[in-house]
Amino acid sequence: MKQERFETGRLLATLEKFAGQRLFVAVLGSPDPDGLASAWALKYLGAKVGARLDILMFEAVSRPENAALIRLLNLPCRQVTGRLPRVPYAGYALVDRQNPTLPVPHPPTLPLVVF
Repeated sequence: MKQERFETGRLLATLEKFAGQRLFVAVLGSPDPDGLASAWALKYLGAKVGARLDILMFEAVSRPENAALIRLLNLPCRQVTGRLPRVPYAGYALVDRQNPTLPVPHPPTLPLVVF
């Protein structure tokens, strides 16, 4: 239990560094429940400490049940193709992924936020 509280505290402390700023959570590959839930949780936690996180998907939702999950839960995410939205993002995070490479051009100074 202590370890979980410690990890949660570290996660919130990292997000707190971006209070008043905007980040995005990259869901790479075909969005699945694990990645979508993780991204939504990160967005929720960010809001608790004043950071705004957008959930960006870089591939189409390929499975009907995953599309239904997004629709029924009114999951606040958007699909991106070709390039990032014209938003002054302070950084990005990845969920459910090991490779940190984004499939679209992005500023070389855009930091990957590691939790």
